[in-house]
Amino acid sequence: MASHFVSSKAQRLNQGNRVVMLSTFRAMVIGDSGTYDVQQFGGRWRCNCKWGVTCAHRGPCSHVLAVQAATPENQAAVAPLAAVLNAGLAKMQADAQARLAADKAELEALFKIA
Repeated sequence: MASHFVSSKAQRLNQGNRVVMLSTFRAMVIGDSGTYDVQQFGGRWRCNCKWGVTCAHRGPCSHVLAVQAATPENQAAVAPLAAVLNAGLAKMQADAQARLAADKAELEALFKIA
């Protein structure tokens, strides 16, 4: 049985329209600190969040509970989902460009020494 905190969080995720059912056996949940992949294997739902990976034997995480309680009315709309995905992609691109610039500067410094 899930704790009151976990159940409350799952309810809040549903009320915030943060569950996207990708298929009958797979969903994406936009959590407070990340986006999580929730899948059903052999009749059991599993999540890739920290709790789902390390502590699922103690009970389901809030993301699994949110998926189990999801209805078409409380699933994420496409526009907010697209905004979240686009923001994530933009951050990944900015991070990659920053790493590239740092690597280039390091290589230039190495060649000046040699």
